[in-house]
Amino acid sequence: MRFAGNVIWFVFGGWYLALIWLIGAALAAISVIGLPLARAAVEMAKMSAFPFRKRRRTYP
Repeated sequence: MRFAGNVIWFVFGGWYLALIWLIGAALAAISVIGLPLARAAVEMAKMSAFPFRKRRRTYP
C-alpha cells in the first residue's frame, strides 16, 4: 500500500514540491552560510517526493 500511495502522491504533485525544495537547496548552497539549509532542503525534497516511507524502528 505504501508503494501505491507514493506513486499517487508523486504523480499528483509530489514531484512539484520536491522540485521547489531542490531549487531552494541550490539557491541556499550558493553561500557557505546556507549549506546547512541546503542539506535540510534536500531532505525535505526527499520527504516531499515520497512521504510514505518505511517507518524507522525506535528504541526506548
